[in-house]
Amino acid sequence: MTNKAFINLRISGQELNLGKITEQLGISPAHSYRKGETFFDEKRGGEKIVCQEDCWLAGTETEPGETMGQALSRFIGDLLPFADFLKRLSKNVDITIWASVYPESEQVNFHLSAEIIAALHQIGAGFDGSALFLRQFYDGRA
Repeated sequence: MTNKAFINLRISGQELNLGKITEQLGISPAHSYRKGETFFDEKRGGEKIVCQEDCWLAGTETEPGETMGQALSRFIGDLLPFADFLKRLSKNVDITIWASVYPESEQVNFHLSAEIIAALHQIGAGFDGSALFLRQFYDGRA
């Protein structure tokens, strides 16, 4: 079974050179912010959020018929040409592959193959995963 999933490369830390990250990876971030910037989170009733660190975030989502494992392999594989840059960067900042899945049923299984784990190590990244059982809400049915 395939589930809708979003997979992101999140680079966070203090005094990031956001422009250099964008230039080195050749990817425009979906979001980036600086420590101290504020925004209001409408999903939390307009709560004011103060960013505690710099962050650069870019990602992808599963394609039709693609499992989360396949999407992870594709996304991390696209980052491997930049492994040296990311590994060096990871000595001073936090690099994470962050995957969020929206299950079609009550249960979802995360499978990280040995190849995915090795590739995470190669780029100096950790892994965060979440399963959000809010499908009806996001589809506008609740």
